[in-house]
Amino acid sequence: MPVDVSKLDEMGYLKRSMYAPLALILPVILSAASWMMNGLPFLTDLSFACLTLICAAYFFMELYNFPQRFGIGGIILYGGVMIWFGHDYFNHWIGHGLASNAHDIFTPEIIAKATFCHCLFILFLSLGLMIPFHRPLTRLIHAVPEPNTQTFYLWMLAGLFFIGILPYLLFTRDSFLVSIWRDMWAGRGGGGAKWTVSRTGNVNYSFGAYAAVLIQMGQLGGQMAVFYALLVTRNPLGKIFAWAIWAFWLALAFGSGSRGQVLFMALPAVALLYLKYQSYAAVVFRKVSARAYILTLLAALGVLFLVQFQGYFRTVGFGSEQASTQRLQLFNLRGNTMFSEGLLGYAMIPDVENHYYNQVPGEMLLRPIPQTLYWFLVGPIPRAIWTTKPIDPVWAWYNYAFTGGRHATGGTTISQGLVGYWYFRYGLAGVIQGGLLIGWLMRVAEKSLQNAQGKPIRILFSLGFATWLFRMFRGVNFNDLYPLIIGGVVLYVLIQMFNLTVTRPGQSQLASPSHLS
Repeated sequence: MPVDVSKLDEMGYLKRSMYAPLALILPVILSAASWMMNGLPFLTDLSFACLTLICAAYFFMELYNFPQRFGIGGIILYGGVMIWFGHDYFNHWIGHGLASNAHDIFTPEIIAKATFCHCLFILFLSLGLMIPFHRPLTRLIHAVPEPNTQTFYLWMLAGLFFIGILPYLLFTRDSFLVSIWRDMWAGRGGGGAKWTVSRTGNVNYSFGAYAAVLIQMGQLGGQMAVFYALLVTRNPLGKIFAWAIWAFWLALAFGSGSRGQVLFMALPAVALLYLKYQSYAAVVFRKVSARAYILTLLAALGVLFLVQFQGYFRTVGFGSEQASTQRLQLFNLRGNTMFSEGLLGYAMIPDVENHYYNQVPGEMLLRPIPQTLYWFLVGPIPRAIWTTKPIDPVWAWYNYAFTGGRHATGGTTISQGLVGYWYFRYGLAGVIQGGLLIGWLMRVAEKSLQNAQGKPIRILFSLGFATWLFRMFRGVNFNDLYPLIIGGVVLYVLIQMFNLTVTRPGQSQLASPSHLS
């Protein structure tokens, strides 16, 4: 069936309707009305239900059109809303205020206020997904060249693996194998590797804390291993070698008790599995690949099992008697309460605490993007060198307030949620600007993947960037982006040096959907 050229963009991919964001105005209006009327539970619930249904419809449209669009930005946006916000709301807050509730501080007005902020943010996320100026950042994501031969991949995997395990060889009190095993099976129950270096709370003044960067480089190598196994090599031994490296780092991510680390390792692999089979079916047969959906679904269920097992048993240890699959509820999601996490802030700001960046007129309008860029730029600088490097005051305040004054810069990190991050600092101006910025970054991730041309390195960094955006629903945090940037710089130098001595072209097994043009 011929494709209507008017519906394709300049790269030959199916465009989204420019009117798509209009549907999201309805939940904004409903939630605003509820907030203005001091919180009507029925109206608040209706607005969130409309928001979730619209996002669900758009999410399934993105899946249906994926062979013609490769719309990973839309999948992250609409799928993220359902997973991080919708599931939380309908499990904890629907009908809140119609009967007595233990959370008296979170009145129906506060729930309505938070709902309005989320609906407004998601509307501007959708608008940001339409912003066309993506090429400079897309070229930056694609800056790392492809190696001229497959040999480089083997050296790279071995090198990154060695870098990643260096901390276990140099900075642990027990033997290497014992330390590795403990970190694979401990969770957060206190039975992990015994380190000779450690973090100083959440604010690192010791160089030893940066040993974690070496481990993150190893994790990046684990992601590269998946790409090598699926896209590059046809050699069975090469595939076994690569999958073993990936499984090693996935096991360590699981043992950390951090679901974010498991998602960082697993989501690019799941996405790539889908892309490998669906792109080929789209290019060669112009149809949907049933194998792509079946394998992706099975892989996604496996990832869901891992993160749910972590969520239920990470505090007691995965080897304890309490850690049993019989007690696990696979679809009762843990750790995705990004609507609830920020409610304390919505209750306190601006009635108890003012918006932090509201000291002079117009500050909340002008500061959101520059201030966020500033935190991004200073983040990688070791505090052991810059001992007076500033600490985000809103982050410290919220940690302190949420834990009842027990912790500020030490202890655990309390998430403010993606929407709360912008509202607590800059009010509704921050919600609008933050939505446009994050939505635009989702478009960049999508365009980066579309223009990858089947090249493994490009696909790796595109999916790594997209994974960081999916995790950012927990709040604006660049910690998972820095290893990607550092790894990109290192690989750029090494591949350029390698390509100077080798001239044979490499090959990729992933088809490019250029037929759509």
